[in-house]
Amino acid sequence: MATKRKSSAKNRRVAASEPVPGRPGMTRKPPSAMIYALGDSWFKYPTLFDLPAPINLIRALEALPQPGGKRYCILDRGKAGATSEELTTGDYFEQLSRAIRQSKWDFLLLSMGGNDFVGTTEIDGKRHTRFGDYIVKYSGQTSGRDLLNQVAVSAQMDKTLENYRKVFRLCEQSSANKGIKIVTHVYDFLVPDKRGARLLDRWQVSGPWMYDDLVRNKVPPDLRPEVPRALLEQFAARLTTLADDLNAHTQTNVRLLIAQTQGVLTPIGDPTLWINEIHPRNKGYQKLILKFDEIMAPIRDALRPAAWRVWSK
Repeated sequence: MATKRKSSAKNRRVAASEPVPGRPGMTRKPPSAMIYALGDSWFKYPTLFDLPAPINLIRALEALPQPGGKRYCILDRGKAGATSEELTTGDYFEQLSRAIRQSKWDFLLLSMGGNDFVGTTEIDGKRHTRFGDYIVKYSGQTSGRDLLNQVAVSAQMDKTLENYRKVFRLCEQSSANKGIKIVTHVYDFLVPDKRGARLLDRWQVSGPWMYDDLVRNKVPPDLRPEVPRALLEQFAARLTTLADDLNAHTQTNVRLLIAQTQGVLTPIGDPTLWINEIHPRNKGYQKLILKFDEIMAPIRDALRPAAWRVWSK
């Protein structure tokens, strides 16, 4: 004898479809998975910049075809330029804490860490690019790694990775779904240049983020791409080590999974793939999101029918 499925306003599952409010006769399919996304500009690139408006990783994810024509239900939080510290403190972290406690999210997507090293801040009323804090003046070095201020890089990377750990611990302790999958990415290799974010494709309103610091430190043009490459390789290696450690020692089914988005956009710095110094074009994001899909699709397709969930206040 079939049992009646429980239902509540807070967390309700439907088998096939449900009416669309205000649209008599129309129905909508339940989402394939529930996703909470928190990130920097790779998730939140402003659509007024570089018109025709570029997408970002979240928009690229929404556009991926899925079996049965289903789509993800995504709650997207964060902002362009946010550091990992900003995303894991204050309102952003409070919102995340409340959301994962109140509803069973299937995935938590993270994009953070890039602005810890190449973002901008203001010092004494003047724009300051953080990248300059992590490099040294050229004095005959022959590798990008030798041009890094390794003490400063390691210290900041410790803080960045601790913020990833903080999110993982939050999910272990507070998530209504003890099997939530945290999916993040590494940053692909790029070529420092003068291109910044442009409003309406005319006025540059932000950036460049690395180029000026490299010129100021007299780094030769042929070595300039090697400096961010060395930094990004180090970040990817340390993030992978952290994920392996967290996944091996948790007593829950929470997992930190890394989309291997490094080395995807080739040739490095291809202007058909990058809209400016640190942001890909639509075509670039469409390539990168496939690395997310490699991780998420098998997990998504193994889920029970996802829920339309009404979040309580």
